[in-house]
Amino acid sequence: MNMPLRSLDFKRFLKMFIPLFKGGGGWISSKRGVGQIIFVIGLIRKCWLGLREVTGDDAYERYLVHWREHHAQESSKPLDSETFFKQELERKWSGVRRCC
Repeated sequence: MNMPLRSLDFKRFLKMFIPLFKGGGGWISSKRGVGQIIFVIGLIRKCWLGLREVTGDDAYERYLVHWREHHAQESSKPLDSETFFKQELERKWSGVRRCC
């Protein structure tokens, strides 16, 4: 299962694993338990996406959204990820970068 975290359907994902835990009468067999698991997975997902945003790991995805909203009518195509990251490194580190 090699899907990105943001496109994964968590309810369908959980339905594959819930039968493994049923039968023992444990907390996961109740609807409340399943709801709690879905809540925790959603919380983990939000934390992961927030971490990606803070660290800049989602910069290319944000660039594509910006490009579609503002530049899609132009005849050019968006940059591929490799070119985008090369340009970002050049922009970020070109010039004098010191405190004194």
